[in-house]
Amino acid sequence: MRWKAIVAVLLVVAIGSLALNVYQFASPRSVTVTASLNVLTTCSISGQPGGIQFRVLSDSALKPVAGVNVTTVNIPAMCNGIPATSQSTQMFKTNGTEWFNLPSDDNYQYDFVANYLGHSYTLTATLRPVSLTCATLFVPSGRTNITITEFQNVCR
Repeated sequence: MRWKAIVAVLLVVAIGSLALNVYQFASPRSVTVTASLNVLTTCSISGQPGGIQFRVLSDSALKPVAGVNVTTVNIPAMCNGIPATSQSTQMFKTNGTEWFNLPSDDNYQYDFVANYLGHSYTLTATLRPVSLTCATLFVPSGRTNITITEFQNVCR
């Protein structure tokens, strides 16, 4: 029985020591996560990213492109070595509007795959504290542009 307690303590120490650096955000947000052996740990993610917006523009007209099938996967921020949120996949089709908003709370980055006219394009956009990430994919070239601006809430 004693060895189980020692293993549990070692597991908690190992999880804590393997934690990835979490962004140092401005306003605290407490997250409770469940680890193996049902050990609860609480850490503070100070602040959050200011958001992420994505768009697809044509190379020639520099206008939003409709009909692009997009799949996104969020990569959660880590909290004491444990994901601070669930990883999920979202799929949508662009409709000619300029920017698509995606959830940013407790996320570290987004991976995008866009399919357009038989071509597949990939893009990765990282999120930062109190900053807005604006990710643009240009088609058909596949060129990308990612800007990260502090204290903004609208991509331009």
